Amino acid sequence: MTQRALLVALPVVLLVTLAGCSSLAADPFDTDVDRDSYTVDAPIDPDEITDEREPTDTDQLLPGLPGDETHEIDTDRLRQEHQNALGDQSRTYLFETETVLENGTPLADNTAELRHDPTTNAYHLTEQLNGSEPTWRGYGDDFDPPVRVEKWDPGDVDSFGRYEHANGSVQYEADDRGFVGYYSPAESILLRAESYDDVEVYDADQRYYRLHSTTPREHDSDTFVEDTFEVEVILDEDGVIVYAKLEGELDMAAISTDFDAENMTATHTELAAVTGIDETTLEEPAWLEEAREETETDTEADDSEPESE
Repeated sequence: MTQRALLVALPVVLLVTLAGCSSLAADPFDTDVDRDSYTVDAPIDPDEITDEREPTDTDQLLPGLPGDETHEIDTDRLRQEHQNALGDQSRTYLFETETVLENGTPLADNTAELRHDPTTNAYHLTEQLNGSEPTWRGYGDDFDPPVRVEKWDPGDVDSFGRYEHANGSVQYEADDRGFVGYYSPAESILLRAESYDDVEVYDADQRYYRLHSTTPREHDSDTFVEDTFEVEVILDEDGVIVYAKLEGELDMAAISTDFDAENMTATHTELAAVTGIDETTLEEPAWLEEAREETETDTEADDSEPESE
């Protein structure tokens, strides 16, 4: 399957410039992927939010959730409240995209952690890329797809990326920004549903609001097998989208001509979560000095090469 074909299968919003992102997975991230670098608090576990109650005081509902006059959920208003609640607080975003063919072949199993400090526009990104078609943004045909990526951008000086490959080799890139894999932020998952069921209210360690939908927007209805699309979104009492999950069965034959077999499907899941609000810290990675030396050497070697006539 070509990368272009898989991108059609994953109609997500790509955050090309991480430093300017405002929102950016779980059950909670139940996977075998190596997460040794994920040292922040675990994302919220939806199964642990169990004290559901009937909403009786609509004045306590978040802006964008239905009040007395309407049962409609204003997703644009919820997005804005999410951004307002995060403000300039530091935070950690967690992501996952997984696509597995019905025969068990994993096309993509991408996970990412993004630590972000909006006050300085600094971020530290870690990605793990697995599967036969992990969908990545790279440097061309001469750059082997990596299995692990780290990027460091302090916001006020040069950024660097570290690329680890399956054979253990490592490459560094200067002035390096942006995700390598493809992920949906929580806000985008929220907008993938055409409409939502009634709001469920939970009082656990704090109040949570849970939204559920099985109604995809038009562009998703063409790619997901009928009646398999499902979105779940959880907001905390401040309005932060702390958890969002999309899942369903993709009709691979409808997505790409690379799949000749009729009725071939793939289980597809997208997860996004935010944690460590106002508690996330950023520290220079241990490999930063080596990255500076390696990229400086590469630059000097390029400058010394004679120009071709």
